[in-house]
Amino acid sequence: MASHFPEDTKVEESAEATGAEKTGALGAVKGMGRKVGIAFGGAAAALLLAYGLGTAYFTTHFVPGTTVGGIDASNMTVEQLAQEVESRSASFTDHVTGDGLDFSISGSDVKLAIDGNAWAADAMAQTDASAWPADLANGQRILPRQGVTYDEEALTTKVSEAVDAFNAGADAPTNATVAYDGETKSFVIVPSALGTQVSAESVTDLVSRDMAALAPNTLLGEDQLLRAPVLEDNPKLQEMADTATKVANFTIDLTLKGKTLTTVGPDLISQWISVDEDAADGPALFVDLNAIQKWSYDNLNAIVNGEDETTVWEVNSWQVAQDLGPRLAAANSDPMEIPTITMEERPPETEGHEERGRHIDVNLSTQYARFYDTDGKTVIWRAYIVSGLADGKHNTPTGEFEIGNKDMNIVMVGDDEDKDGEPDYRTPCTFWMGFYMNSYGFHDSSAWRSYFGGDIYTWYGSHGCVNLSYDDAEKLWNLCEIGDPFYIHY
Repeated sequence: MASHFPEDTKVEESAEATGAEKTGALGAVKGMGRKVGIAFGGAAAALLLAYGLGTAYFTTHFVPGTTVGGIDASNMTVEQLAQEVESRSASFTDHVTGDGLDFSISGSDVKLAIDGNAWAADAMAQTDASAWPADLANGQRILPRQGVTYDEEALTTKVSEAVDAFNAGADAPTNATVAYDGETKSFVIVPSALGTQVSAESVTDLVSRDMAALAPNTLLGEDQLLRAPVLEDNPKLQEMADTATKVANFTIDLTLKGKTLTTVGPDLISQWISVDEDAADGPALFVDLNAIQKWSYDNLNAIVNGEDETTVWEVNSWQVAQDLGPRLAAANSDPMEIPTITMEERPPETEGHEERGRHIDVNLSTQYARFYDTDGKTVIWRAYIVSGLADGKHNTPTGEFEIGNKDMNIVMVGDDEDKDGEPDYRTPCTFWMGFYMNSYGFHDSSAWRSYFGGDIYTWYGSHGCVNLSYDDAEKLWNLCEIGDPFYIHY
């Protein structure tokens, strides 16, 4: 019988041997790990120890690379920094530069005094000892303020003097404003812009900070430039832009006696309105009344000015502006009646003139004459007159007559009322239109009269003729014909 025990035993032995080898290798590895772990642990412990020692040290000392104000405080204690700052404060001067400014302020100018212990303690209070590795890598700049006293009024005065002198020749900032955009047909905000003027208040704040920290160089930048009073984020500015846009897109009918003569729309209105960003109560809609008045004068006279037989009127350009301006400001687009000025009030017409056809009507009561065309309605000539003296002797005759003759450059010869054997007058005239046996006539009398109409005839009337101005006589002479009828009446 064959036996397998020896081979089985070998296998087991072999397996045991192999296990032993593996156990030995693993043990070696584990042994090596323990050595590395011990080494790593030792390094970490060393780092922790160094960090702890550093933290303890920098609890009372400033990290190298630390600047306190204008002092390098590397490795200094609070006491050392206190001594250093007190020794420097007496001779401290701050040199201010930037934005075009260049001036200096000494500690003595503002009676600068520093309590070194309080100042240094404030600086240390701004540090974090546990962050010393980062501070060591990056450095620190500390600006203490405790323990500092100075004459604030003197500092403000000193800075203001320098800033005011500079600003006198510098450009002021411009306010944000509103302008009309023709493409979008709307008013849009135009942003404010910095000038070159500097804010004295901002410079004072920066100098006081640096002076308190004994930082000897104050550098000014854009933050110290003067800002405009009205900025683009002003809500009232946007409100006014929206209002101006609404108003600019109005159309307003301008009427005369209820009839629309013209319409003003966006192209015009946008030229008349703007936003006043400097208004006392904040940005406000501004309406240019002068521009409206000029437009009214230039454009409305031709379509508004007119007359009828009782009235002569012209557009009242200033009143147009006074009426239209508030409407725009109140966003009122209702039609507006054009205001006019009455230039002349004419006497009323004589009743029944229509039935008389072509004729000259002379009203002695109103001292006014009209020449009607063939329809008896259309007036082709009108004028104020002076008739005969109302004394019962020289009155102008009344009734229906006609032009008997027309002549030019004649001499009128008067009666001999004073019985001296000579005519009472010999008076030349240029235009003569005779009636009533050529004893009376229409003629010019500008040589001795400068005013016509009214009640002149009651105390300085003619000898019975109808007196006219030179221009009115010339016009009538050119219009009338021999045989034209006329009607003289009270």
